Amino acid sequence: MEAVKEEKKRGFAAMSKEAQRAIASMGGKAVDPKNRSFSVNRELAVASGRKGGKAVPAEKRSFKNKELASKAGSKGGSAVAAQNRGWARDPAFAKACGKKAAEMRAAKKAAEEG
Repeated sequence: MEAVKEEKKRGFAAMSKEAQRAIASMGGKAVDPKNRSFSVNRELAVASGRKGGKAVPAEKRSFKNKELASKAGSKGGSAVAAQNRGWARDPAFAKACGKKAAEMRAAKKAAEEG
């Protein structure tokens, strides 16, 4: 009879749900919305979106209907008023979270190196 080897969770999966949620909520919030490349340069955002869409073969795309995809895409950015998006309501808090995330990355790197 073979013994079943139990695999231990590693990295993100090994963290508590609260820790996962805290880290995941920091994503993209460390940068001031005014400094995000897509909010400054609409053409860059459009070109990047097209490039991303072309990277997936047509048969694997979730939107087969181009008109429906276009409508969905145009709604995405306007669903929430700019002042209510993400960390725009509390830039100081966003900055603090960004610093905390950078500190966590530095500490992890230091631990891995030594």
